[in-house]
Amino acid sequence: MGHLSACKTEVQLLSPLTYALLKQAGSAEAEDAFLDFVTQAAYAMRLPSVDYKVKQWILANRDRYAADPAAFEDAAAKTLPITEKPVILRPASSFCSQRAKYLIFPYLPRGMLSIVGGVSGTGKTSLMLSMAAAISPGSPLPFESQDARTPGSVIYLTMENDPNIILRPRLERMGADLDRCYLLNTAGVNMASTELEAAAKEIKPALMVFDPIQAGVQMSRAEQIRPVMDTLISLSKTLDVATVLISHMSKPGPGVVSALDRLLGSSDFRNAARSVVIVGRDPENPEQRVFAHAKNSIGRPGPAQRYHIDEGGCVVFDGETDLTADQIIAQTENAAPRRAKAANALSAAIQRGIHTFE
Repeated sequence: MGHLSACKTEVQLLSPLTYALLKQAGSAEAEDAFLDFVTQAAYAMRLPSVDYKVKQWILANRDRYAADPAAFEDAAAKTLPITEKPVILRPASSFCSQRAKYLIFPYLPRGMLSIVGGVSGTGKTSLMLSMAAAISPGSPLPFESQDARTPGSVIYLTMENDPNIILRPRLERMGADLDRCYLLNTAGVNMASTELEAAAKEIKPALMVFDPIQAGVQMSRAEQIRPVMDTLISLSKTLDVATVLISHMSKPGPGVVSALDRLLGSSDFRNAARSVVIVGRDPENPEQRVFAHAKNSIGRPGPAQRYHIDEGGCVVFDGETDLTADQIIAQTENAAPRRAKAANALSAAIQRGIHTFE
């Protein structure tokens, strides 16, 4: 009889051949066995409760697909009416305890979504390119404890940075394996498109980056965002890939001080992400960049890390700091008016000097 094995989500179905043998043997349990097969088939294909039409279809078609169960399931999924998903409750004992896996511990989990957010000019793209450059040849980053990792492919999808002028030169300077880095300008591309999904399944990347978030839908509409997030979550889990969405920050509103609340777009983005990292500036040194964990749903947040970008455009990591995501975002926002004020004062002084000389 069909049953659920512990730690497995797939259903082992009673095959049409087994049913036929039971029927030929005149087993009194044959009809019950077939009904059990129908019920489990419906469950495996996430069909609604098994009604008369569903049973009739499976009865009429089971022999036709007896030699090819995959074709049977595919045909059923395309033919049978699917109006709702059944509620399947399982005891906790039927699940396996597992540890989360990370591409870059503890900031980028594998098989899940992460967000890297920050205001413009804080170095979000440079930070992610440095991570891509380390992942492609299998090199560890300075703040990682491991000595090496398996080289992995990277898909970097951008809407704001030219792959020829910005991405390829930076990756090259950072020591990336360029043959493992796949770049695409995705203006107008839906994040959940079937074409993109097919490409990802062929490449099987370790890291996939959307720079910035570009859903191809209205960013503030939760009913449009959630299906896109569900598709990305499913793809991330299937491929065991760390998927990163780069997000800009909104301007601070009255009473809005949390970095998480400042991420652009629907709250479904940050709700779907298991890890959120915020990029900003060090209050003691505005030229020093910092990335800090604002959310980690699967473990302890990692320590904030300081870094700077050298003259060649490469990221240099400078060690840990106690700064929080909220602190670095507040500093970044406060730094802009000060820089503008200083620039205006310098311009005025130059003008005074010119007039005095004349």
